[in-house]
Amino acid sequence: IGFCLNRPLFSVKMMKTKLVFLRLSGPAFSLLQSTVRPQLEQHFDVVAVDGSIPKIEQKCEYVMCTQHATKSEIIDFVECANQQGAKCLWVHTLNAGVDPLQNDAVKQLQAPVTNTKGVFSHNLGEWVLMAALHFEKQISRLQENQRAHRYDRFTMGELRGKTMGIIGYGDIGRACAKLAHAFGMRVVATRRRPQADVDDLGTQVHGLSWKDSLLQCSDFVVCVLPGIPENKHFIAMRELKLMKPTAVLINIGRGSTVNEMDVVEALNTSIIKGAALDVHENEPLAPEDGPIWDAPNLLLSPHNADFVLSNTDATLANLVQLAENYFVPHKQFPYTVDLSLGY
Repeated sequence: IGFCLNRPLFSVKMMKTKLVFLRLSGPAFSLLQSTVRPQLEQHFDVVAVDGSIPKIEQKCEYVMCTQHATKSEIIDFVECANQQGAKCLWVHTLNAGVDPLQNDAVKQLQAPVTNTKGVFSHNLGEWVLMAALHFEKQISRLQENQRAHRYDRFTMGELRGKTMGIIGYGDIGRACAKLAHAFGMRVVATRRRPQADVDDLGTQVHGLSWKDSLLQCSDFVVCVLPGIPENKHFIAMRELKLMKPTAVLINIGRGSTVNEMDVVEALNTSIIKGAALDVHENEPLAPEDGPIWDAPNLLLSPHNADFVLSNTDATLANLVQLAENYFVPHKQFPYTVDLSLGY
């Protein structure tokens, strides 16, 4: 999706455009201050306070860049800026997901929205293959045997020849497929607008109507769906019962797309063999969320599959590239996000 900015070429006025960071913190804030800020200040008045949300207190043009801000915080920021007569020219998130931006306040800005597309894909693909290997090589059993000082020579499984089914075959899905193919796996996928029956990686790509067939034939079902309303509980008990009893569900999309309580029940009753969840319906998981913590054959991680130090450099480098190559010289962004679709 292209989005062309209807504004003049770079001028002195452009120097006064504010680039406002919302809840920028940790390594990203440190990198901004030490390295990236001078690059951005060639074009913007950079406004960033460690972990905070600055306010716009005057009429101006601005770019909003968010990292950890919640949906309600973003709405409050936009409404305050509107009261000052400020105009938003571009909205960017340092994340892949755009859930906090999916609100009427942001949509009514009618500004192009971009995310950090592609930066996290390889790391998420690695996590998916880690999860598949965890179950195929029975890592939990190995650890239990080691703790018990038990020399138990059991037969391991292998990924070669198994089928990985990917629901939501975008940039992250392709990263999963690339690694899966390297292990000798067959890969099938569904997406909203398939462009070829078999893509350049060798993945069989189908439309969304092929969902049930994917569930029935896959040894590993990987969910990479965005958290839009129509995807809520896209995977629930009906879908879990279509899966093989030896299959594993892996979710790296959004927690709302999978009914976690149905997954817990499916694991407790051996409807499926296992599940690996990096994202959850309610985050963070609380200690009292017992059924999830205690479910058998469930691998959990705290939504940190893409928390890799190199990604900090890459996310800010992506922002600089979008700003310098597209925003400032009045070019069309190479991609924009459709908030109604979530990607």
